[in-house]
Amino acid sequence: MAIRVVLADDHLMVSEALAGMLCAEADLEVVGVAVDGREALAQVQALRPDVLILAGCRT
Repeated sequence: MAIRVVLADDHLMVSEALAGMLCAEADLEVVGVAVDGREALAQVQALRPDVLILAGCRT
C-alpha cells in the first residue's frame, strides 16, 4: 500500500519537481497538488492523504 501525499506550494515549478521525485518512488503516491494553504486544507479534507507537504505556502 502506497503512502498518499498532497503537495502544497505557491510555485508551480517546485510542486512539479517534488511530485516528479515522489512519483519515482514505488511506495509513494501524489494524490493532490495545491497552490495555497486554503486549497491544501480542502484537499486534505477531501482526499485524506497520509502526508501533507507544505513548501512556502501562503493562505
